[in-house]
Amino acid sequence: MASMLRFNVKLILLMLSKPARVWELVEEKNPGLNESIIFTLLPYSICLSMAYLIGPLRIFDQQDLSDFIFAILYGIVLPFSVISISAWLIFKISNSLGSKFTFKQCFTLIVYSIVPFFITHMLILVLDLSSYFEIVGIYSIYLYILAGRSLLPPAKRDFAVYIIISFLITSAIYFVIKYILGGIYLLLLYI
Repeated sequence: MASMLRFNVKLILLMLSKPARVWELVEEKNPGLNESIIFTLLPYSICLSMAYLIGPLRIFDQQDLSDFIFAILYGIVLPFSVISISAWLIFKISNSLGSKFTFKQCFTLIVYSIVPFFITHMLILVLDLSSYFEIVGIYSIYLYILAGRSLLPPAKRDFAVYIIISFLITSAIYFVIKYILGGIYLLLLYI
């Protein structure tokens, strides 16, 4: 557990200083699917849920059940759903492009690429920053492109297609699941 904590801290520092080395570190560590979920995705999801709850000075507000439901839906269910479904679809598409990616590789790629988005979103929520700061989350796309070139290189002629399709799939899944969860949340508020 301590080694995965050190790994995540080192990963964040590399993302800020030497992004090309991020994927060397991930490849060297070669985290399993369970490690990626338990020691990376789950802690970031819990922190994101806490950020939804405490927000800027909301810690002094009285929280009710709807706040906790919202935090769980958007902090835990949304990231897990988006990452899992995206990884599965990208796995299927990449194989049709002739690559030999495994589901574990696709899942790991998405989990570690999306870390800047998690961090940016937490900062926006806790510090009450403008949602324009979400543009920093685009750094995730840059990390994904770096990863695509170093970890999972598909055929050269298909690389641009792969990146574009992957981005569109992940974005579409994010927005669809976000609106479904928003509908569930509103339904629960009025029951």
